[in-house]
Amino acid sequence: HKFMGVTAVCLLTAHPALIMMARQSHALLSMDVPWPINLGKAALALLWITVMLALMFEIFGLDYNIWRLSHKSAWAIVAFGFVHSMLIGRDLQDSQLRTFWCILLVIAIAAVSFRNIYIPFFARRRYRIESVSRQTHDTHTLRFSPAEDPIRPHRPGQFMFLKLKRPGRKSEMHPFTIASSPTSLPQLQAT
Repeated sequence: HKFMGVTAVCLLTAHPALIMMARQSHALLSMDVPWPINLGKAALALLWITVMLALMFEIFGLDYNIWRLSHKSAWAIVAFGFVHSMLIGRDLQDSQLRTFWCILLVIAIAAVSFRNIYIPFFARRRYRIESVSRQTHDTHTLRFSPAEDPIRPHRPGQFMFLKLKRPGRKSEMHPFTIASSPTSLPQLQAT
């Protein structure tokens, strides 16, 4: 995931750099360019900010929810980049490429909607904590059982988001790797 973000920053930063080198001009750095070009620069700036926050999350001491919000707002990067490319991309004047580009946008919208609308509102499962065992001074393993529907089978290395409700403490979602074996259903563990 990190590698993909860093690669995107490198490739998308190379795009205006190569254009400026080919034209032997720094005119793209000016704000006095057509708005679709400024929209592309805004998308690139947002991408840089998002990737830097992700890479330096602990250095900046960011609250997890602020980091998560910055990560989730990455849809704006895709939207700005899409409009930028549709309005000034010479390659996208071909109707087949334009159609393909629009299909990719629809797939991106579907993926974001699935993850941010369907899963939180319609696919969330409730669990009861069956036991808590201390592993170290600051690490615990939680064993869960389903409070409602049975647990879906999972694969080794799969993760889940947990939102623990604790009296007097802030409740926020965090990702945890599923620590139990897929064969140990209906119980589930996270450390």
